[in-house]
Amino acid sequence: MKHIYIVDEHQSSKQNGVGTYIQQLLKCFEGSGHDVNLLSFNSDEKEFMVEGHSSYTEYHFPICGIGGFLRNGQLSLPVFRIYVDDSKDNVIFVNHSPCSMFLRTIKKLFPLSRLLFVIHDQGWCAPLLGDVELFKKIITTKYIPKQNEQKWQMIRRSYYEECRMYSIANDIVSLAEETSILLQRTYKVPDKKIHQIPNGLDIKEECTKRVDINGLRGELGLSNEEKVMLYAGRTVESKGIIPLLLSFESLYKLNHNIRLVIAGRVYQLNDFAKHTRLSSTHITYLGFIKESQMKKWYKVADVCVLPSYTEQCSYFGIEMLAHGKSIVVVEGHNMDEMFNDNCALKVARVKNFEQQAELLFNMFSSVLKMTKETCLKYQKEARLQYKKKYTLKQMRYAYMQLIAK
Repeated sequence: MKHIYIVDEHQSSKQNGVGTYIQQLLKCFEGSGHDVNLLSFNSDEKEFMVEGHSSYTEYHFPICGIGGFLRNGQLSLPVFRIYVDDSKDNVIFVNHSPCSMFLRTIKKLFPLSRLLFVIHDQGWCAPLLGDVELFKKIITTKYIPKQNEQKWQMIRRSYYEECRMYSIANDIVSLAEETSILLQRTYKVPDKKIHQIPNGLDIKEECTKRVDINGLRGELGLSNEEKVMLYAGRTVESKGIIPLLLSFESLYKLNHNIRLVIAGRVYQLNDFAKHTRLSSTHITYLGFIKESQMKKWYKVADVCVLPSYTEQCSYFGIEMLAHGKSIVVVEGHNMDEMFNDNCALKVARVKNFEQQAELLFNMFSSVLKMTKETCLKYQKEARLQYKKKYTLKQMRYAYMQLIAK
């Protein structure tokens, strides 16, 4: 029996894909016979406590050091050491970055334990909009151009920190092939330390069955004539939110029977409104909604769009595939692996937001005119892609194999 400890920073992960990942990882080990534990740092609890759940034990660490988990999380680890003995049967999953000091403290307190670091993002991805070649240039160029000095220095510091993290961990979990290759060739991580395991979800076939769409649209406040475009995720530049809004504004000028639905936390709403002065009344910002509500929006969506410049293994992407939707994506970092030409319509990636918006506009215009037969072909292939690579059963098998090594 292994003793599994999953590190979580509660305040941030309840708002992003890391939280979804941790919930799926807990499901992977449910009923496995292993001792499963969740370490919730910056918990909602006011004091340290241990809580028993049906399939795992949760250690609540209250907010410490003004909530700066990545800088101060190691301050709580000596408390945890009182409750847990060091053992070669311990497997500790760390899911947040940058955290070399945190990892080093774990190694010091638990030298016999196996330390796994899971890459949910890398420091260069968002600021460089997923430009791998520029990243390689920045970390290898001897002289930094003056006009780029601050940004390039930040990227370099992030790279060196990640190198330290990867060297401390016993094993690295990569969610995508491009990242695995980058780890080997650019970060110089030994191949034996890298384990490529895509994310997974358990989404039943029933999600693709027909329902009373008109009735559901009425419930959600939509007209039967509206074409609904659905996006879910953080509304930040690296996710392609600005080109998406600009393209929708152009599309609305030609067709008023369209609606863009955005699920997830909204940043800079006033700035977004500047890009959509005409179409703003046809954009619905849902914020965070329950899974049951999200399923309804998948049902009524005519097109799902993921315009990201960079992802590792998007849960929204998996949900789009599993629900068998017509999908439009940007060919960003790690996107080709998830979406092939048979299951999604792909747009070339360009860094200029106006140019990217034009490419998206052209694609949306084509997709909204596709025949029913063509849509069904893409939708069927999307569901097949999900079943081929991104089920929870496949994720569970891979992690059970990993901890058995």
